[in-house]
Amino acid sequence: MRRIILAVLVLIAWTLHVENSQAQTPADEKQDIEMAENAILTRLAQLSASAQFCSEQPAACLSADRVELGTALIAARNSPQSLQACVRLHRFALDGSYGETFDELLCTKARLIGKYVEELHPVELHDECVKELATAVRDNPQTLENSKAERVCSSVDHIRLHIKNTLLMVKHPTNDCEP
Repeated sequence: MRRIILAVLVLIAWTLHVENSQAQTPADEKQDIEMAENAILTRLAQLSASAQFCSEQPAACLSADRVELGTALIAARNSPQSLQACVRLHRFALDGSYGETFDELLCTKARLIGKYVEELHPVELHDECVKELATAVRDNPQTLENSKAERVCSSVDHIRLHIKNTLLMVKHPTNDCEP
């Protein structure tokens, strides 16, 4: 079911891309990537900030659509800029269903992302996420003030391990991925 949802989201994002392909420039793509990354970051921050409230009032919890849509938007293209943005999502704490979506995305892009994964630096990715979160909290204090970096940003050790596993997947692809 998750693969079907991911496929539909990627198809929608790809369709939007194809319809606008004549007008797309690297600057437009950069703006799309930044918007998608911001959607992922702010949604994870919202989840972090509302964790206690959400457990007390489940009806107040928001859906996961922004993370999945942001991930699908980044996955819609195979340009160097989008592939690099894709692997840089390692900086976020994409656990549970988000992690499954991200792992499926990496799996489908395995043949294309190798060189970008090799360029990643776990400490830099972690620090980048912490800085992005601090900026998001500063800009949205009422909704994000209780966000915790350890819930939004992957730890350096987790990033390191996920990069290692991604490189293994890139070097030894399996048929478990949908093309």
